[in-house]
Amino acid sequence: MLSVFLMVFGFLFNRVVLSIGMIILLLHALDPKKVKYNLHIFKNNGYALVCCLFFFSFFISGLWSADKNAWWHDVQVKLPFVLLPFSMLSAVLYTEQMKKRIIYIVLSLLWLGILYSLVLTVNDPSSFFAGRHMAGPVTGDYLRFTLALVLGINLALYLLIKKKRELARVEIYILVFGILLSVIYIHLQAAKLGLLAYYALFFYYLVFYFFKRAGFLKSIALLIATGIIFVLALQLPAFNYQVERAQKEKASLVSNGAEELGGSFTARVYSYKAGFNLIKAYPLLGVGSGDLVLEMKNVYKRVFPKTNYELVPHNQFIFSMVAIGIPLSLSFWLLILFPLFKRVEVFEVATVLTMLCGTMVEAMLQVQFGVFVYLFFTLFWIATKQKPQPAG
Repeated sequence: MLSVFLMVFGFLFNRVVLSIGMIILLLHALDPKKVKYNLHIFKNNGYALVCCLFFFSFFISGLWSADKNAWWHDVQVKLPFVLLPFSMLSAVLYTEQMKKRIIYIVLSLLWLGILYSLVLTVNDPSSFFAGRHMAGPVTGDYLRFTLALVLGINLALYLLIKKKRELARVEIYILVFGILLSVIYIHLQAAKLGLLAYYALFFYYLVFYFFKRAGFLKSIALLIATGIIFVLALQLPAFNYQVERAQKEKASLVSNGAEELGGSFTARVYSYKAGFNLIKAYPLLGVGSGDLVLEMKNVYKRVFPKTNYELVPHNQFIFSMVAIGIPLSLSFWLLILFPLFKRVEVFEVATVLTMLCGTMVEAMLQVQFGVFVYLFFTLFWIATKQKPQPAG
């Protein structure tokens, strides 16, 4: 539990603490009395092997990457794909009591992150009313933070749906309040990734759970209430700014005048175009993870000389194909979809759906915080299904 607290706290407030939490969890897994069994679990877990395959696919690209420093940095970022599955699968997460405690730790820290961001905004509201994103935890990485909030909502729904009979009334109130707080903050922050992930989660639960359990009328009422929230959110400075900006960029793309416009939406589109340009040129092995940034810059200069932005492909699927080629990038597809191969509950499917949103509009697994969010919330459901070590 200490390692989980440190990892999530470190994710929100300090990279060093995040690393310390991972190290503590790894040392626990390397306990001489348990390490043999832990290695047995690791080697026999399909998802852990897929994680290793994904890591190795990028690691081996060092053979054809000229920039070894950039390649080595990428290897370091992706090292948790080997270490964290081993550590989390070795942790005692299979008891319902431990599972519940971890969820409360995660939710409490995420809600603390919201309050921290709100305090910063209240102290300096000028940027908020100017339509800027709010300052906050995760060193200002509002994309990863809002994605984590959506995954936190999923954890809270697990308790409210699956464990409702075991919850005290005050726990239910706190969880509902926490969900509402997260939803409000996601709209206040108006990060496109957070909004995309939230509404994907909402419609998934609406169609595949609430419609079946609550009935047609209650589902429609919930849909109308959400529509009202969306309309009200349009009045928020950041939300309104993002909508107007997206409309302006869309119009520029249609008129083929977007190269000089800039902006988040347009920049992503051109990063996809540049990425596909490299995929066509290097379909089998890619350009190598170490050379991707340089090769992308060359494409921008050659094909899109008027652009005033040079992003890497803001889509992990495209990024992987550019970096390691189409054949090896299948390891990423397997990584994302593998949790669905076995019998899963609605909450696990919701996690995969949320991760799909994250990887479709961001190269999420190219930064430490993105790797942590993906692995921690995905492994949580897998690790809690592990059987305890046999006595003796």
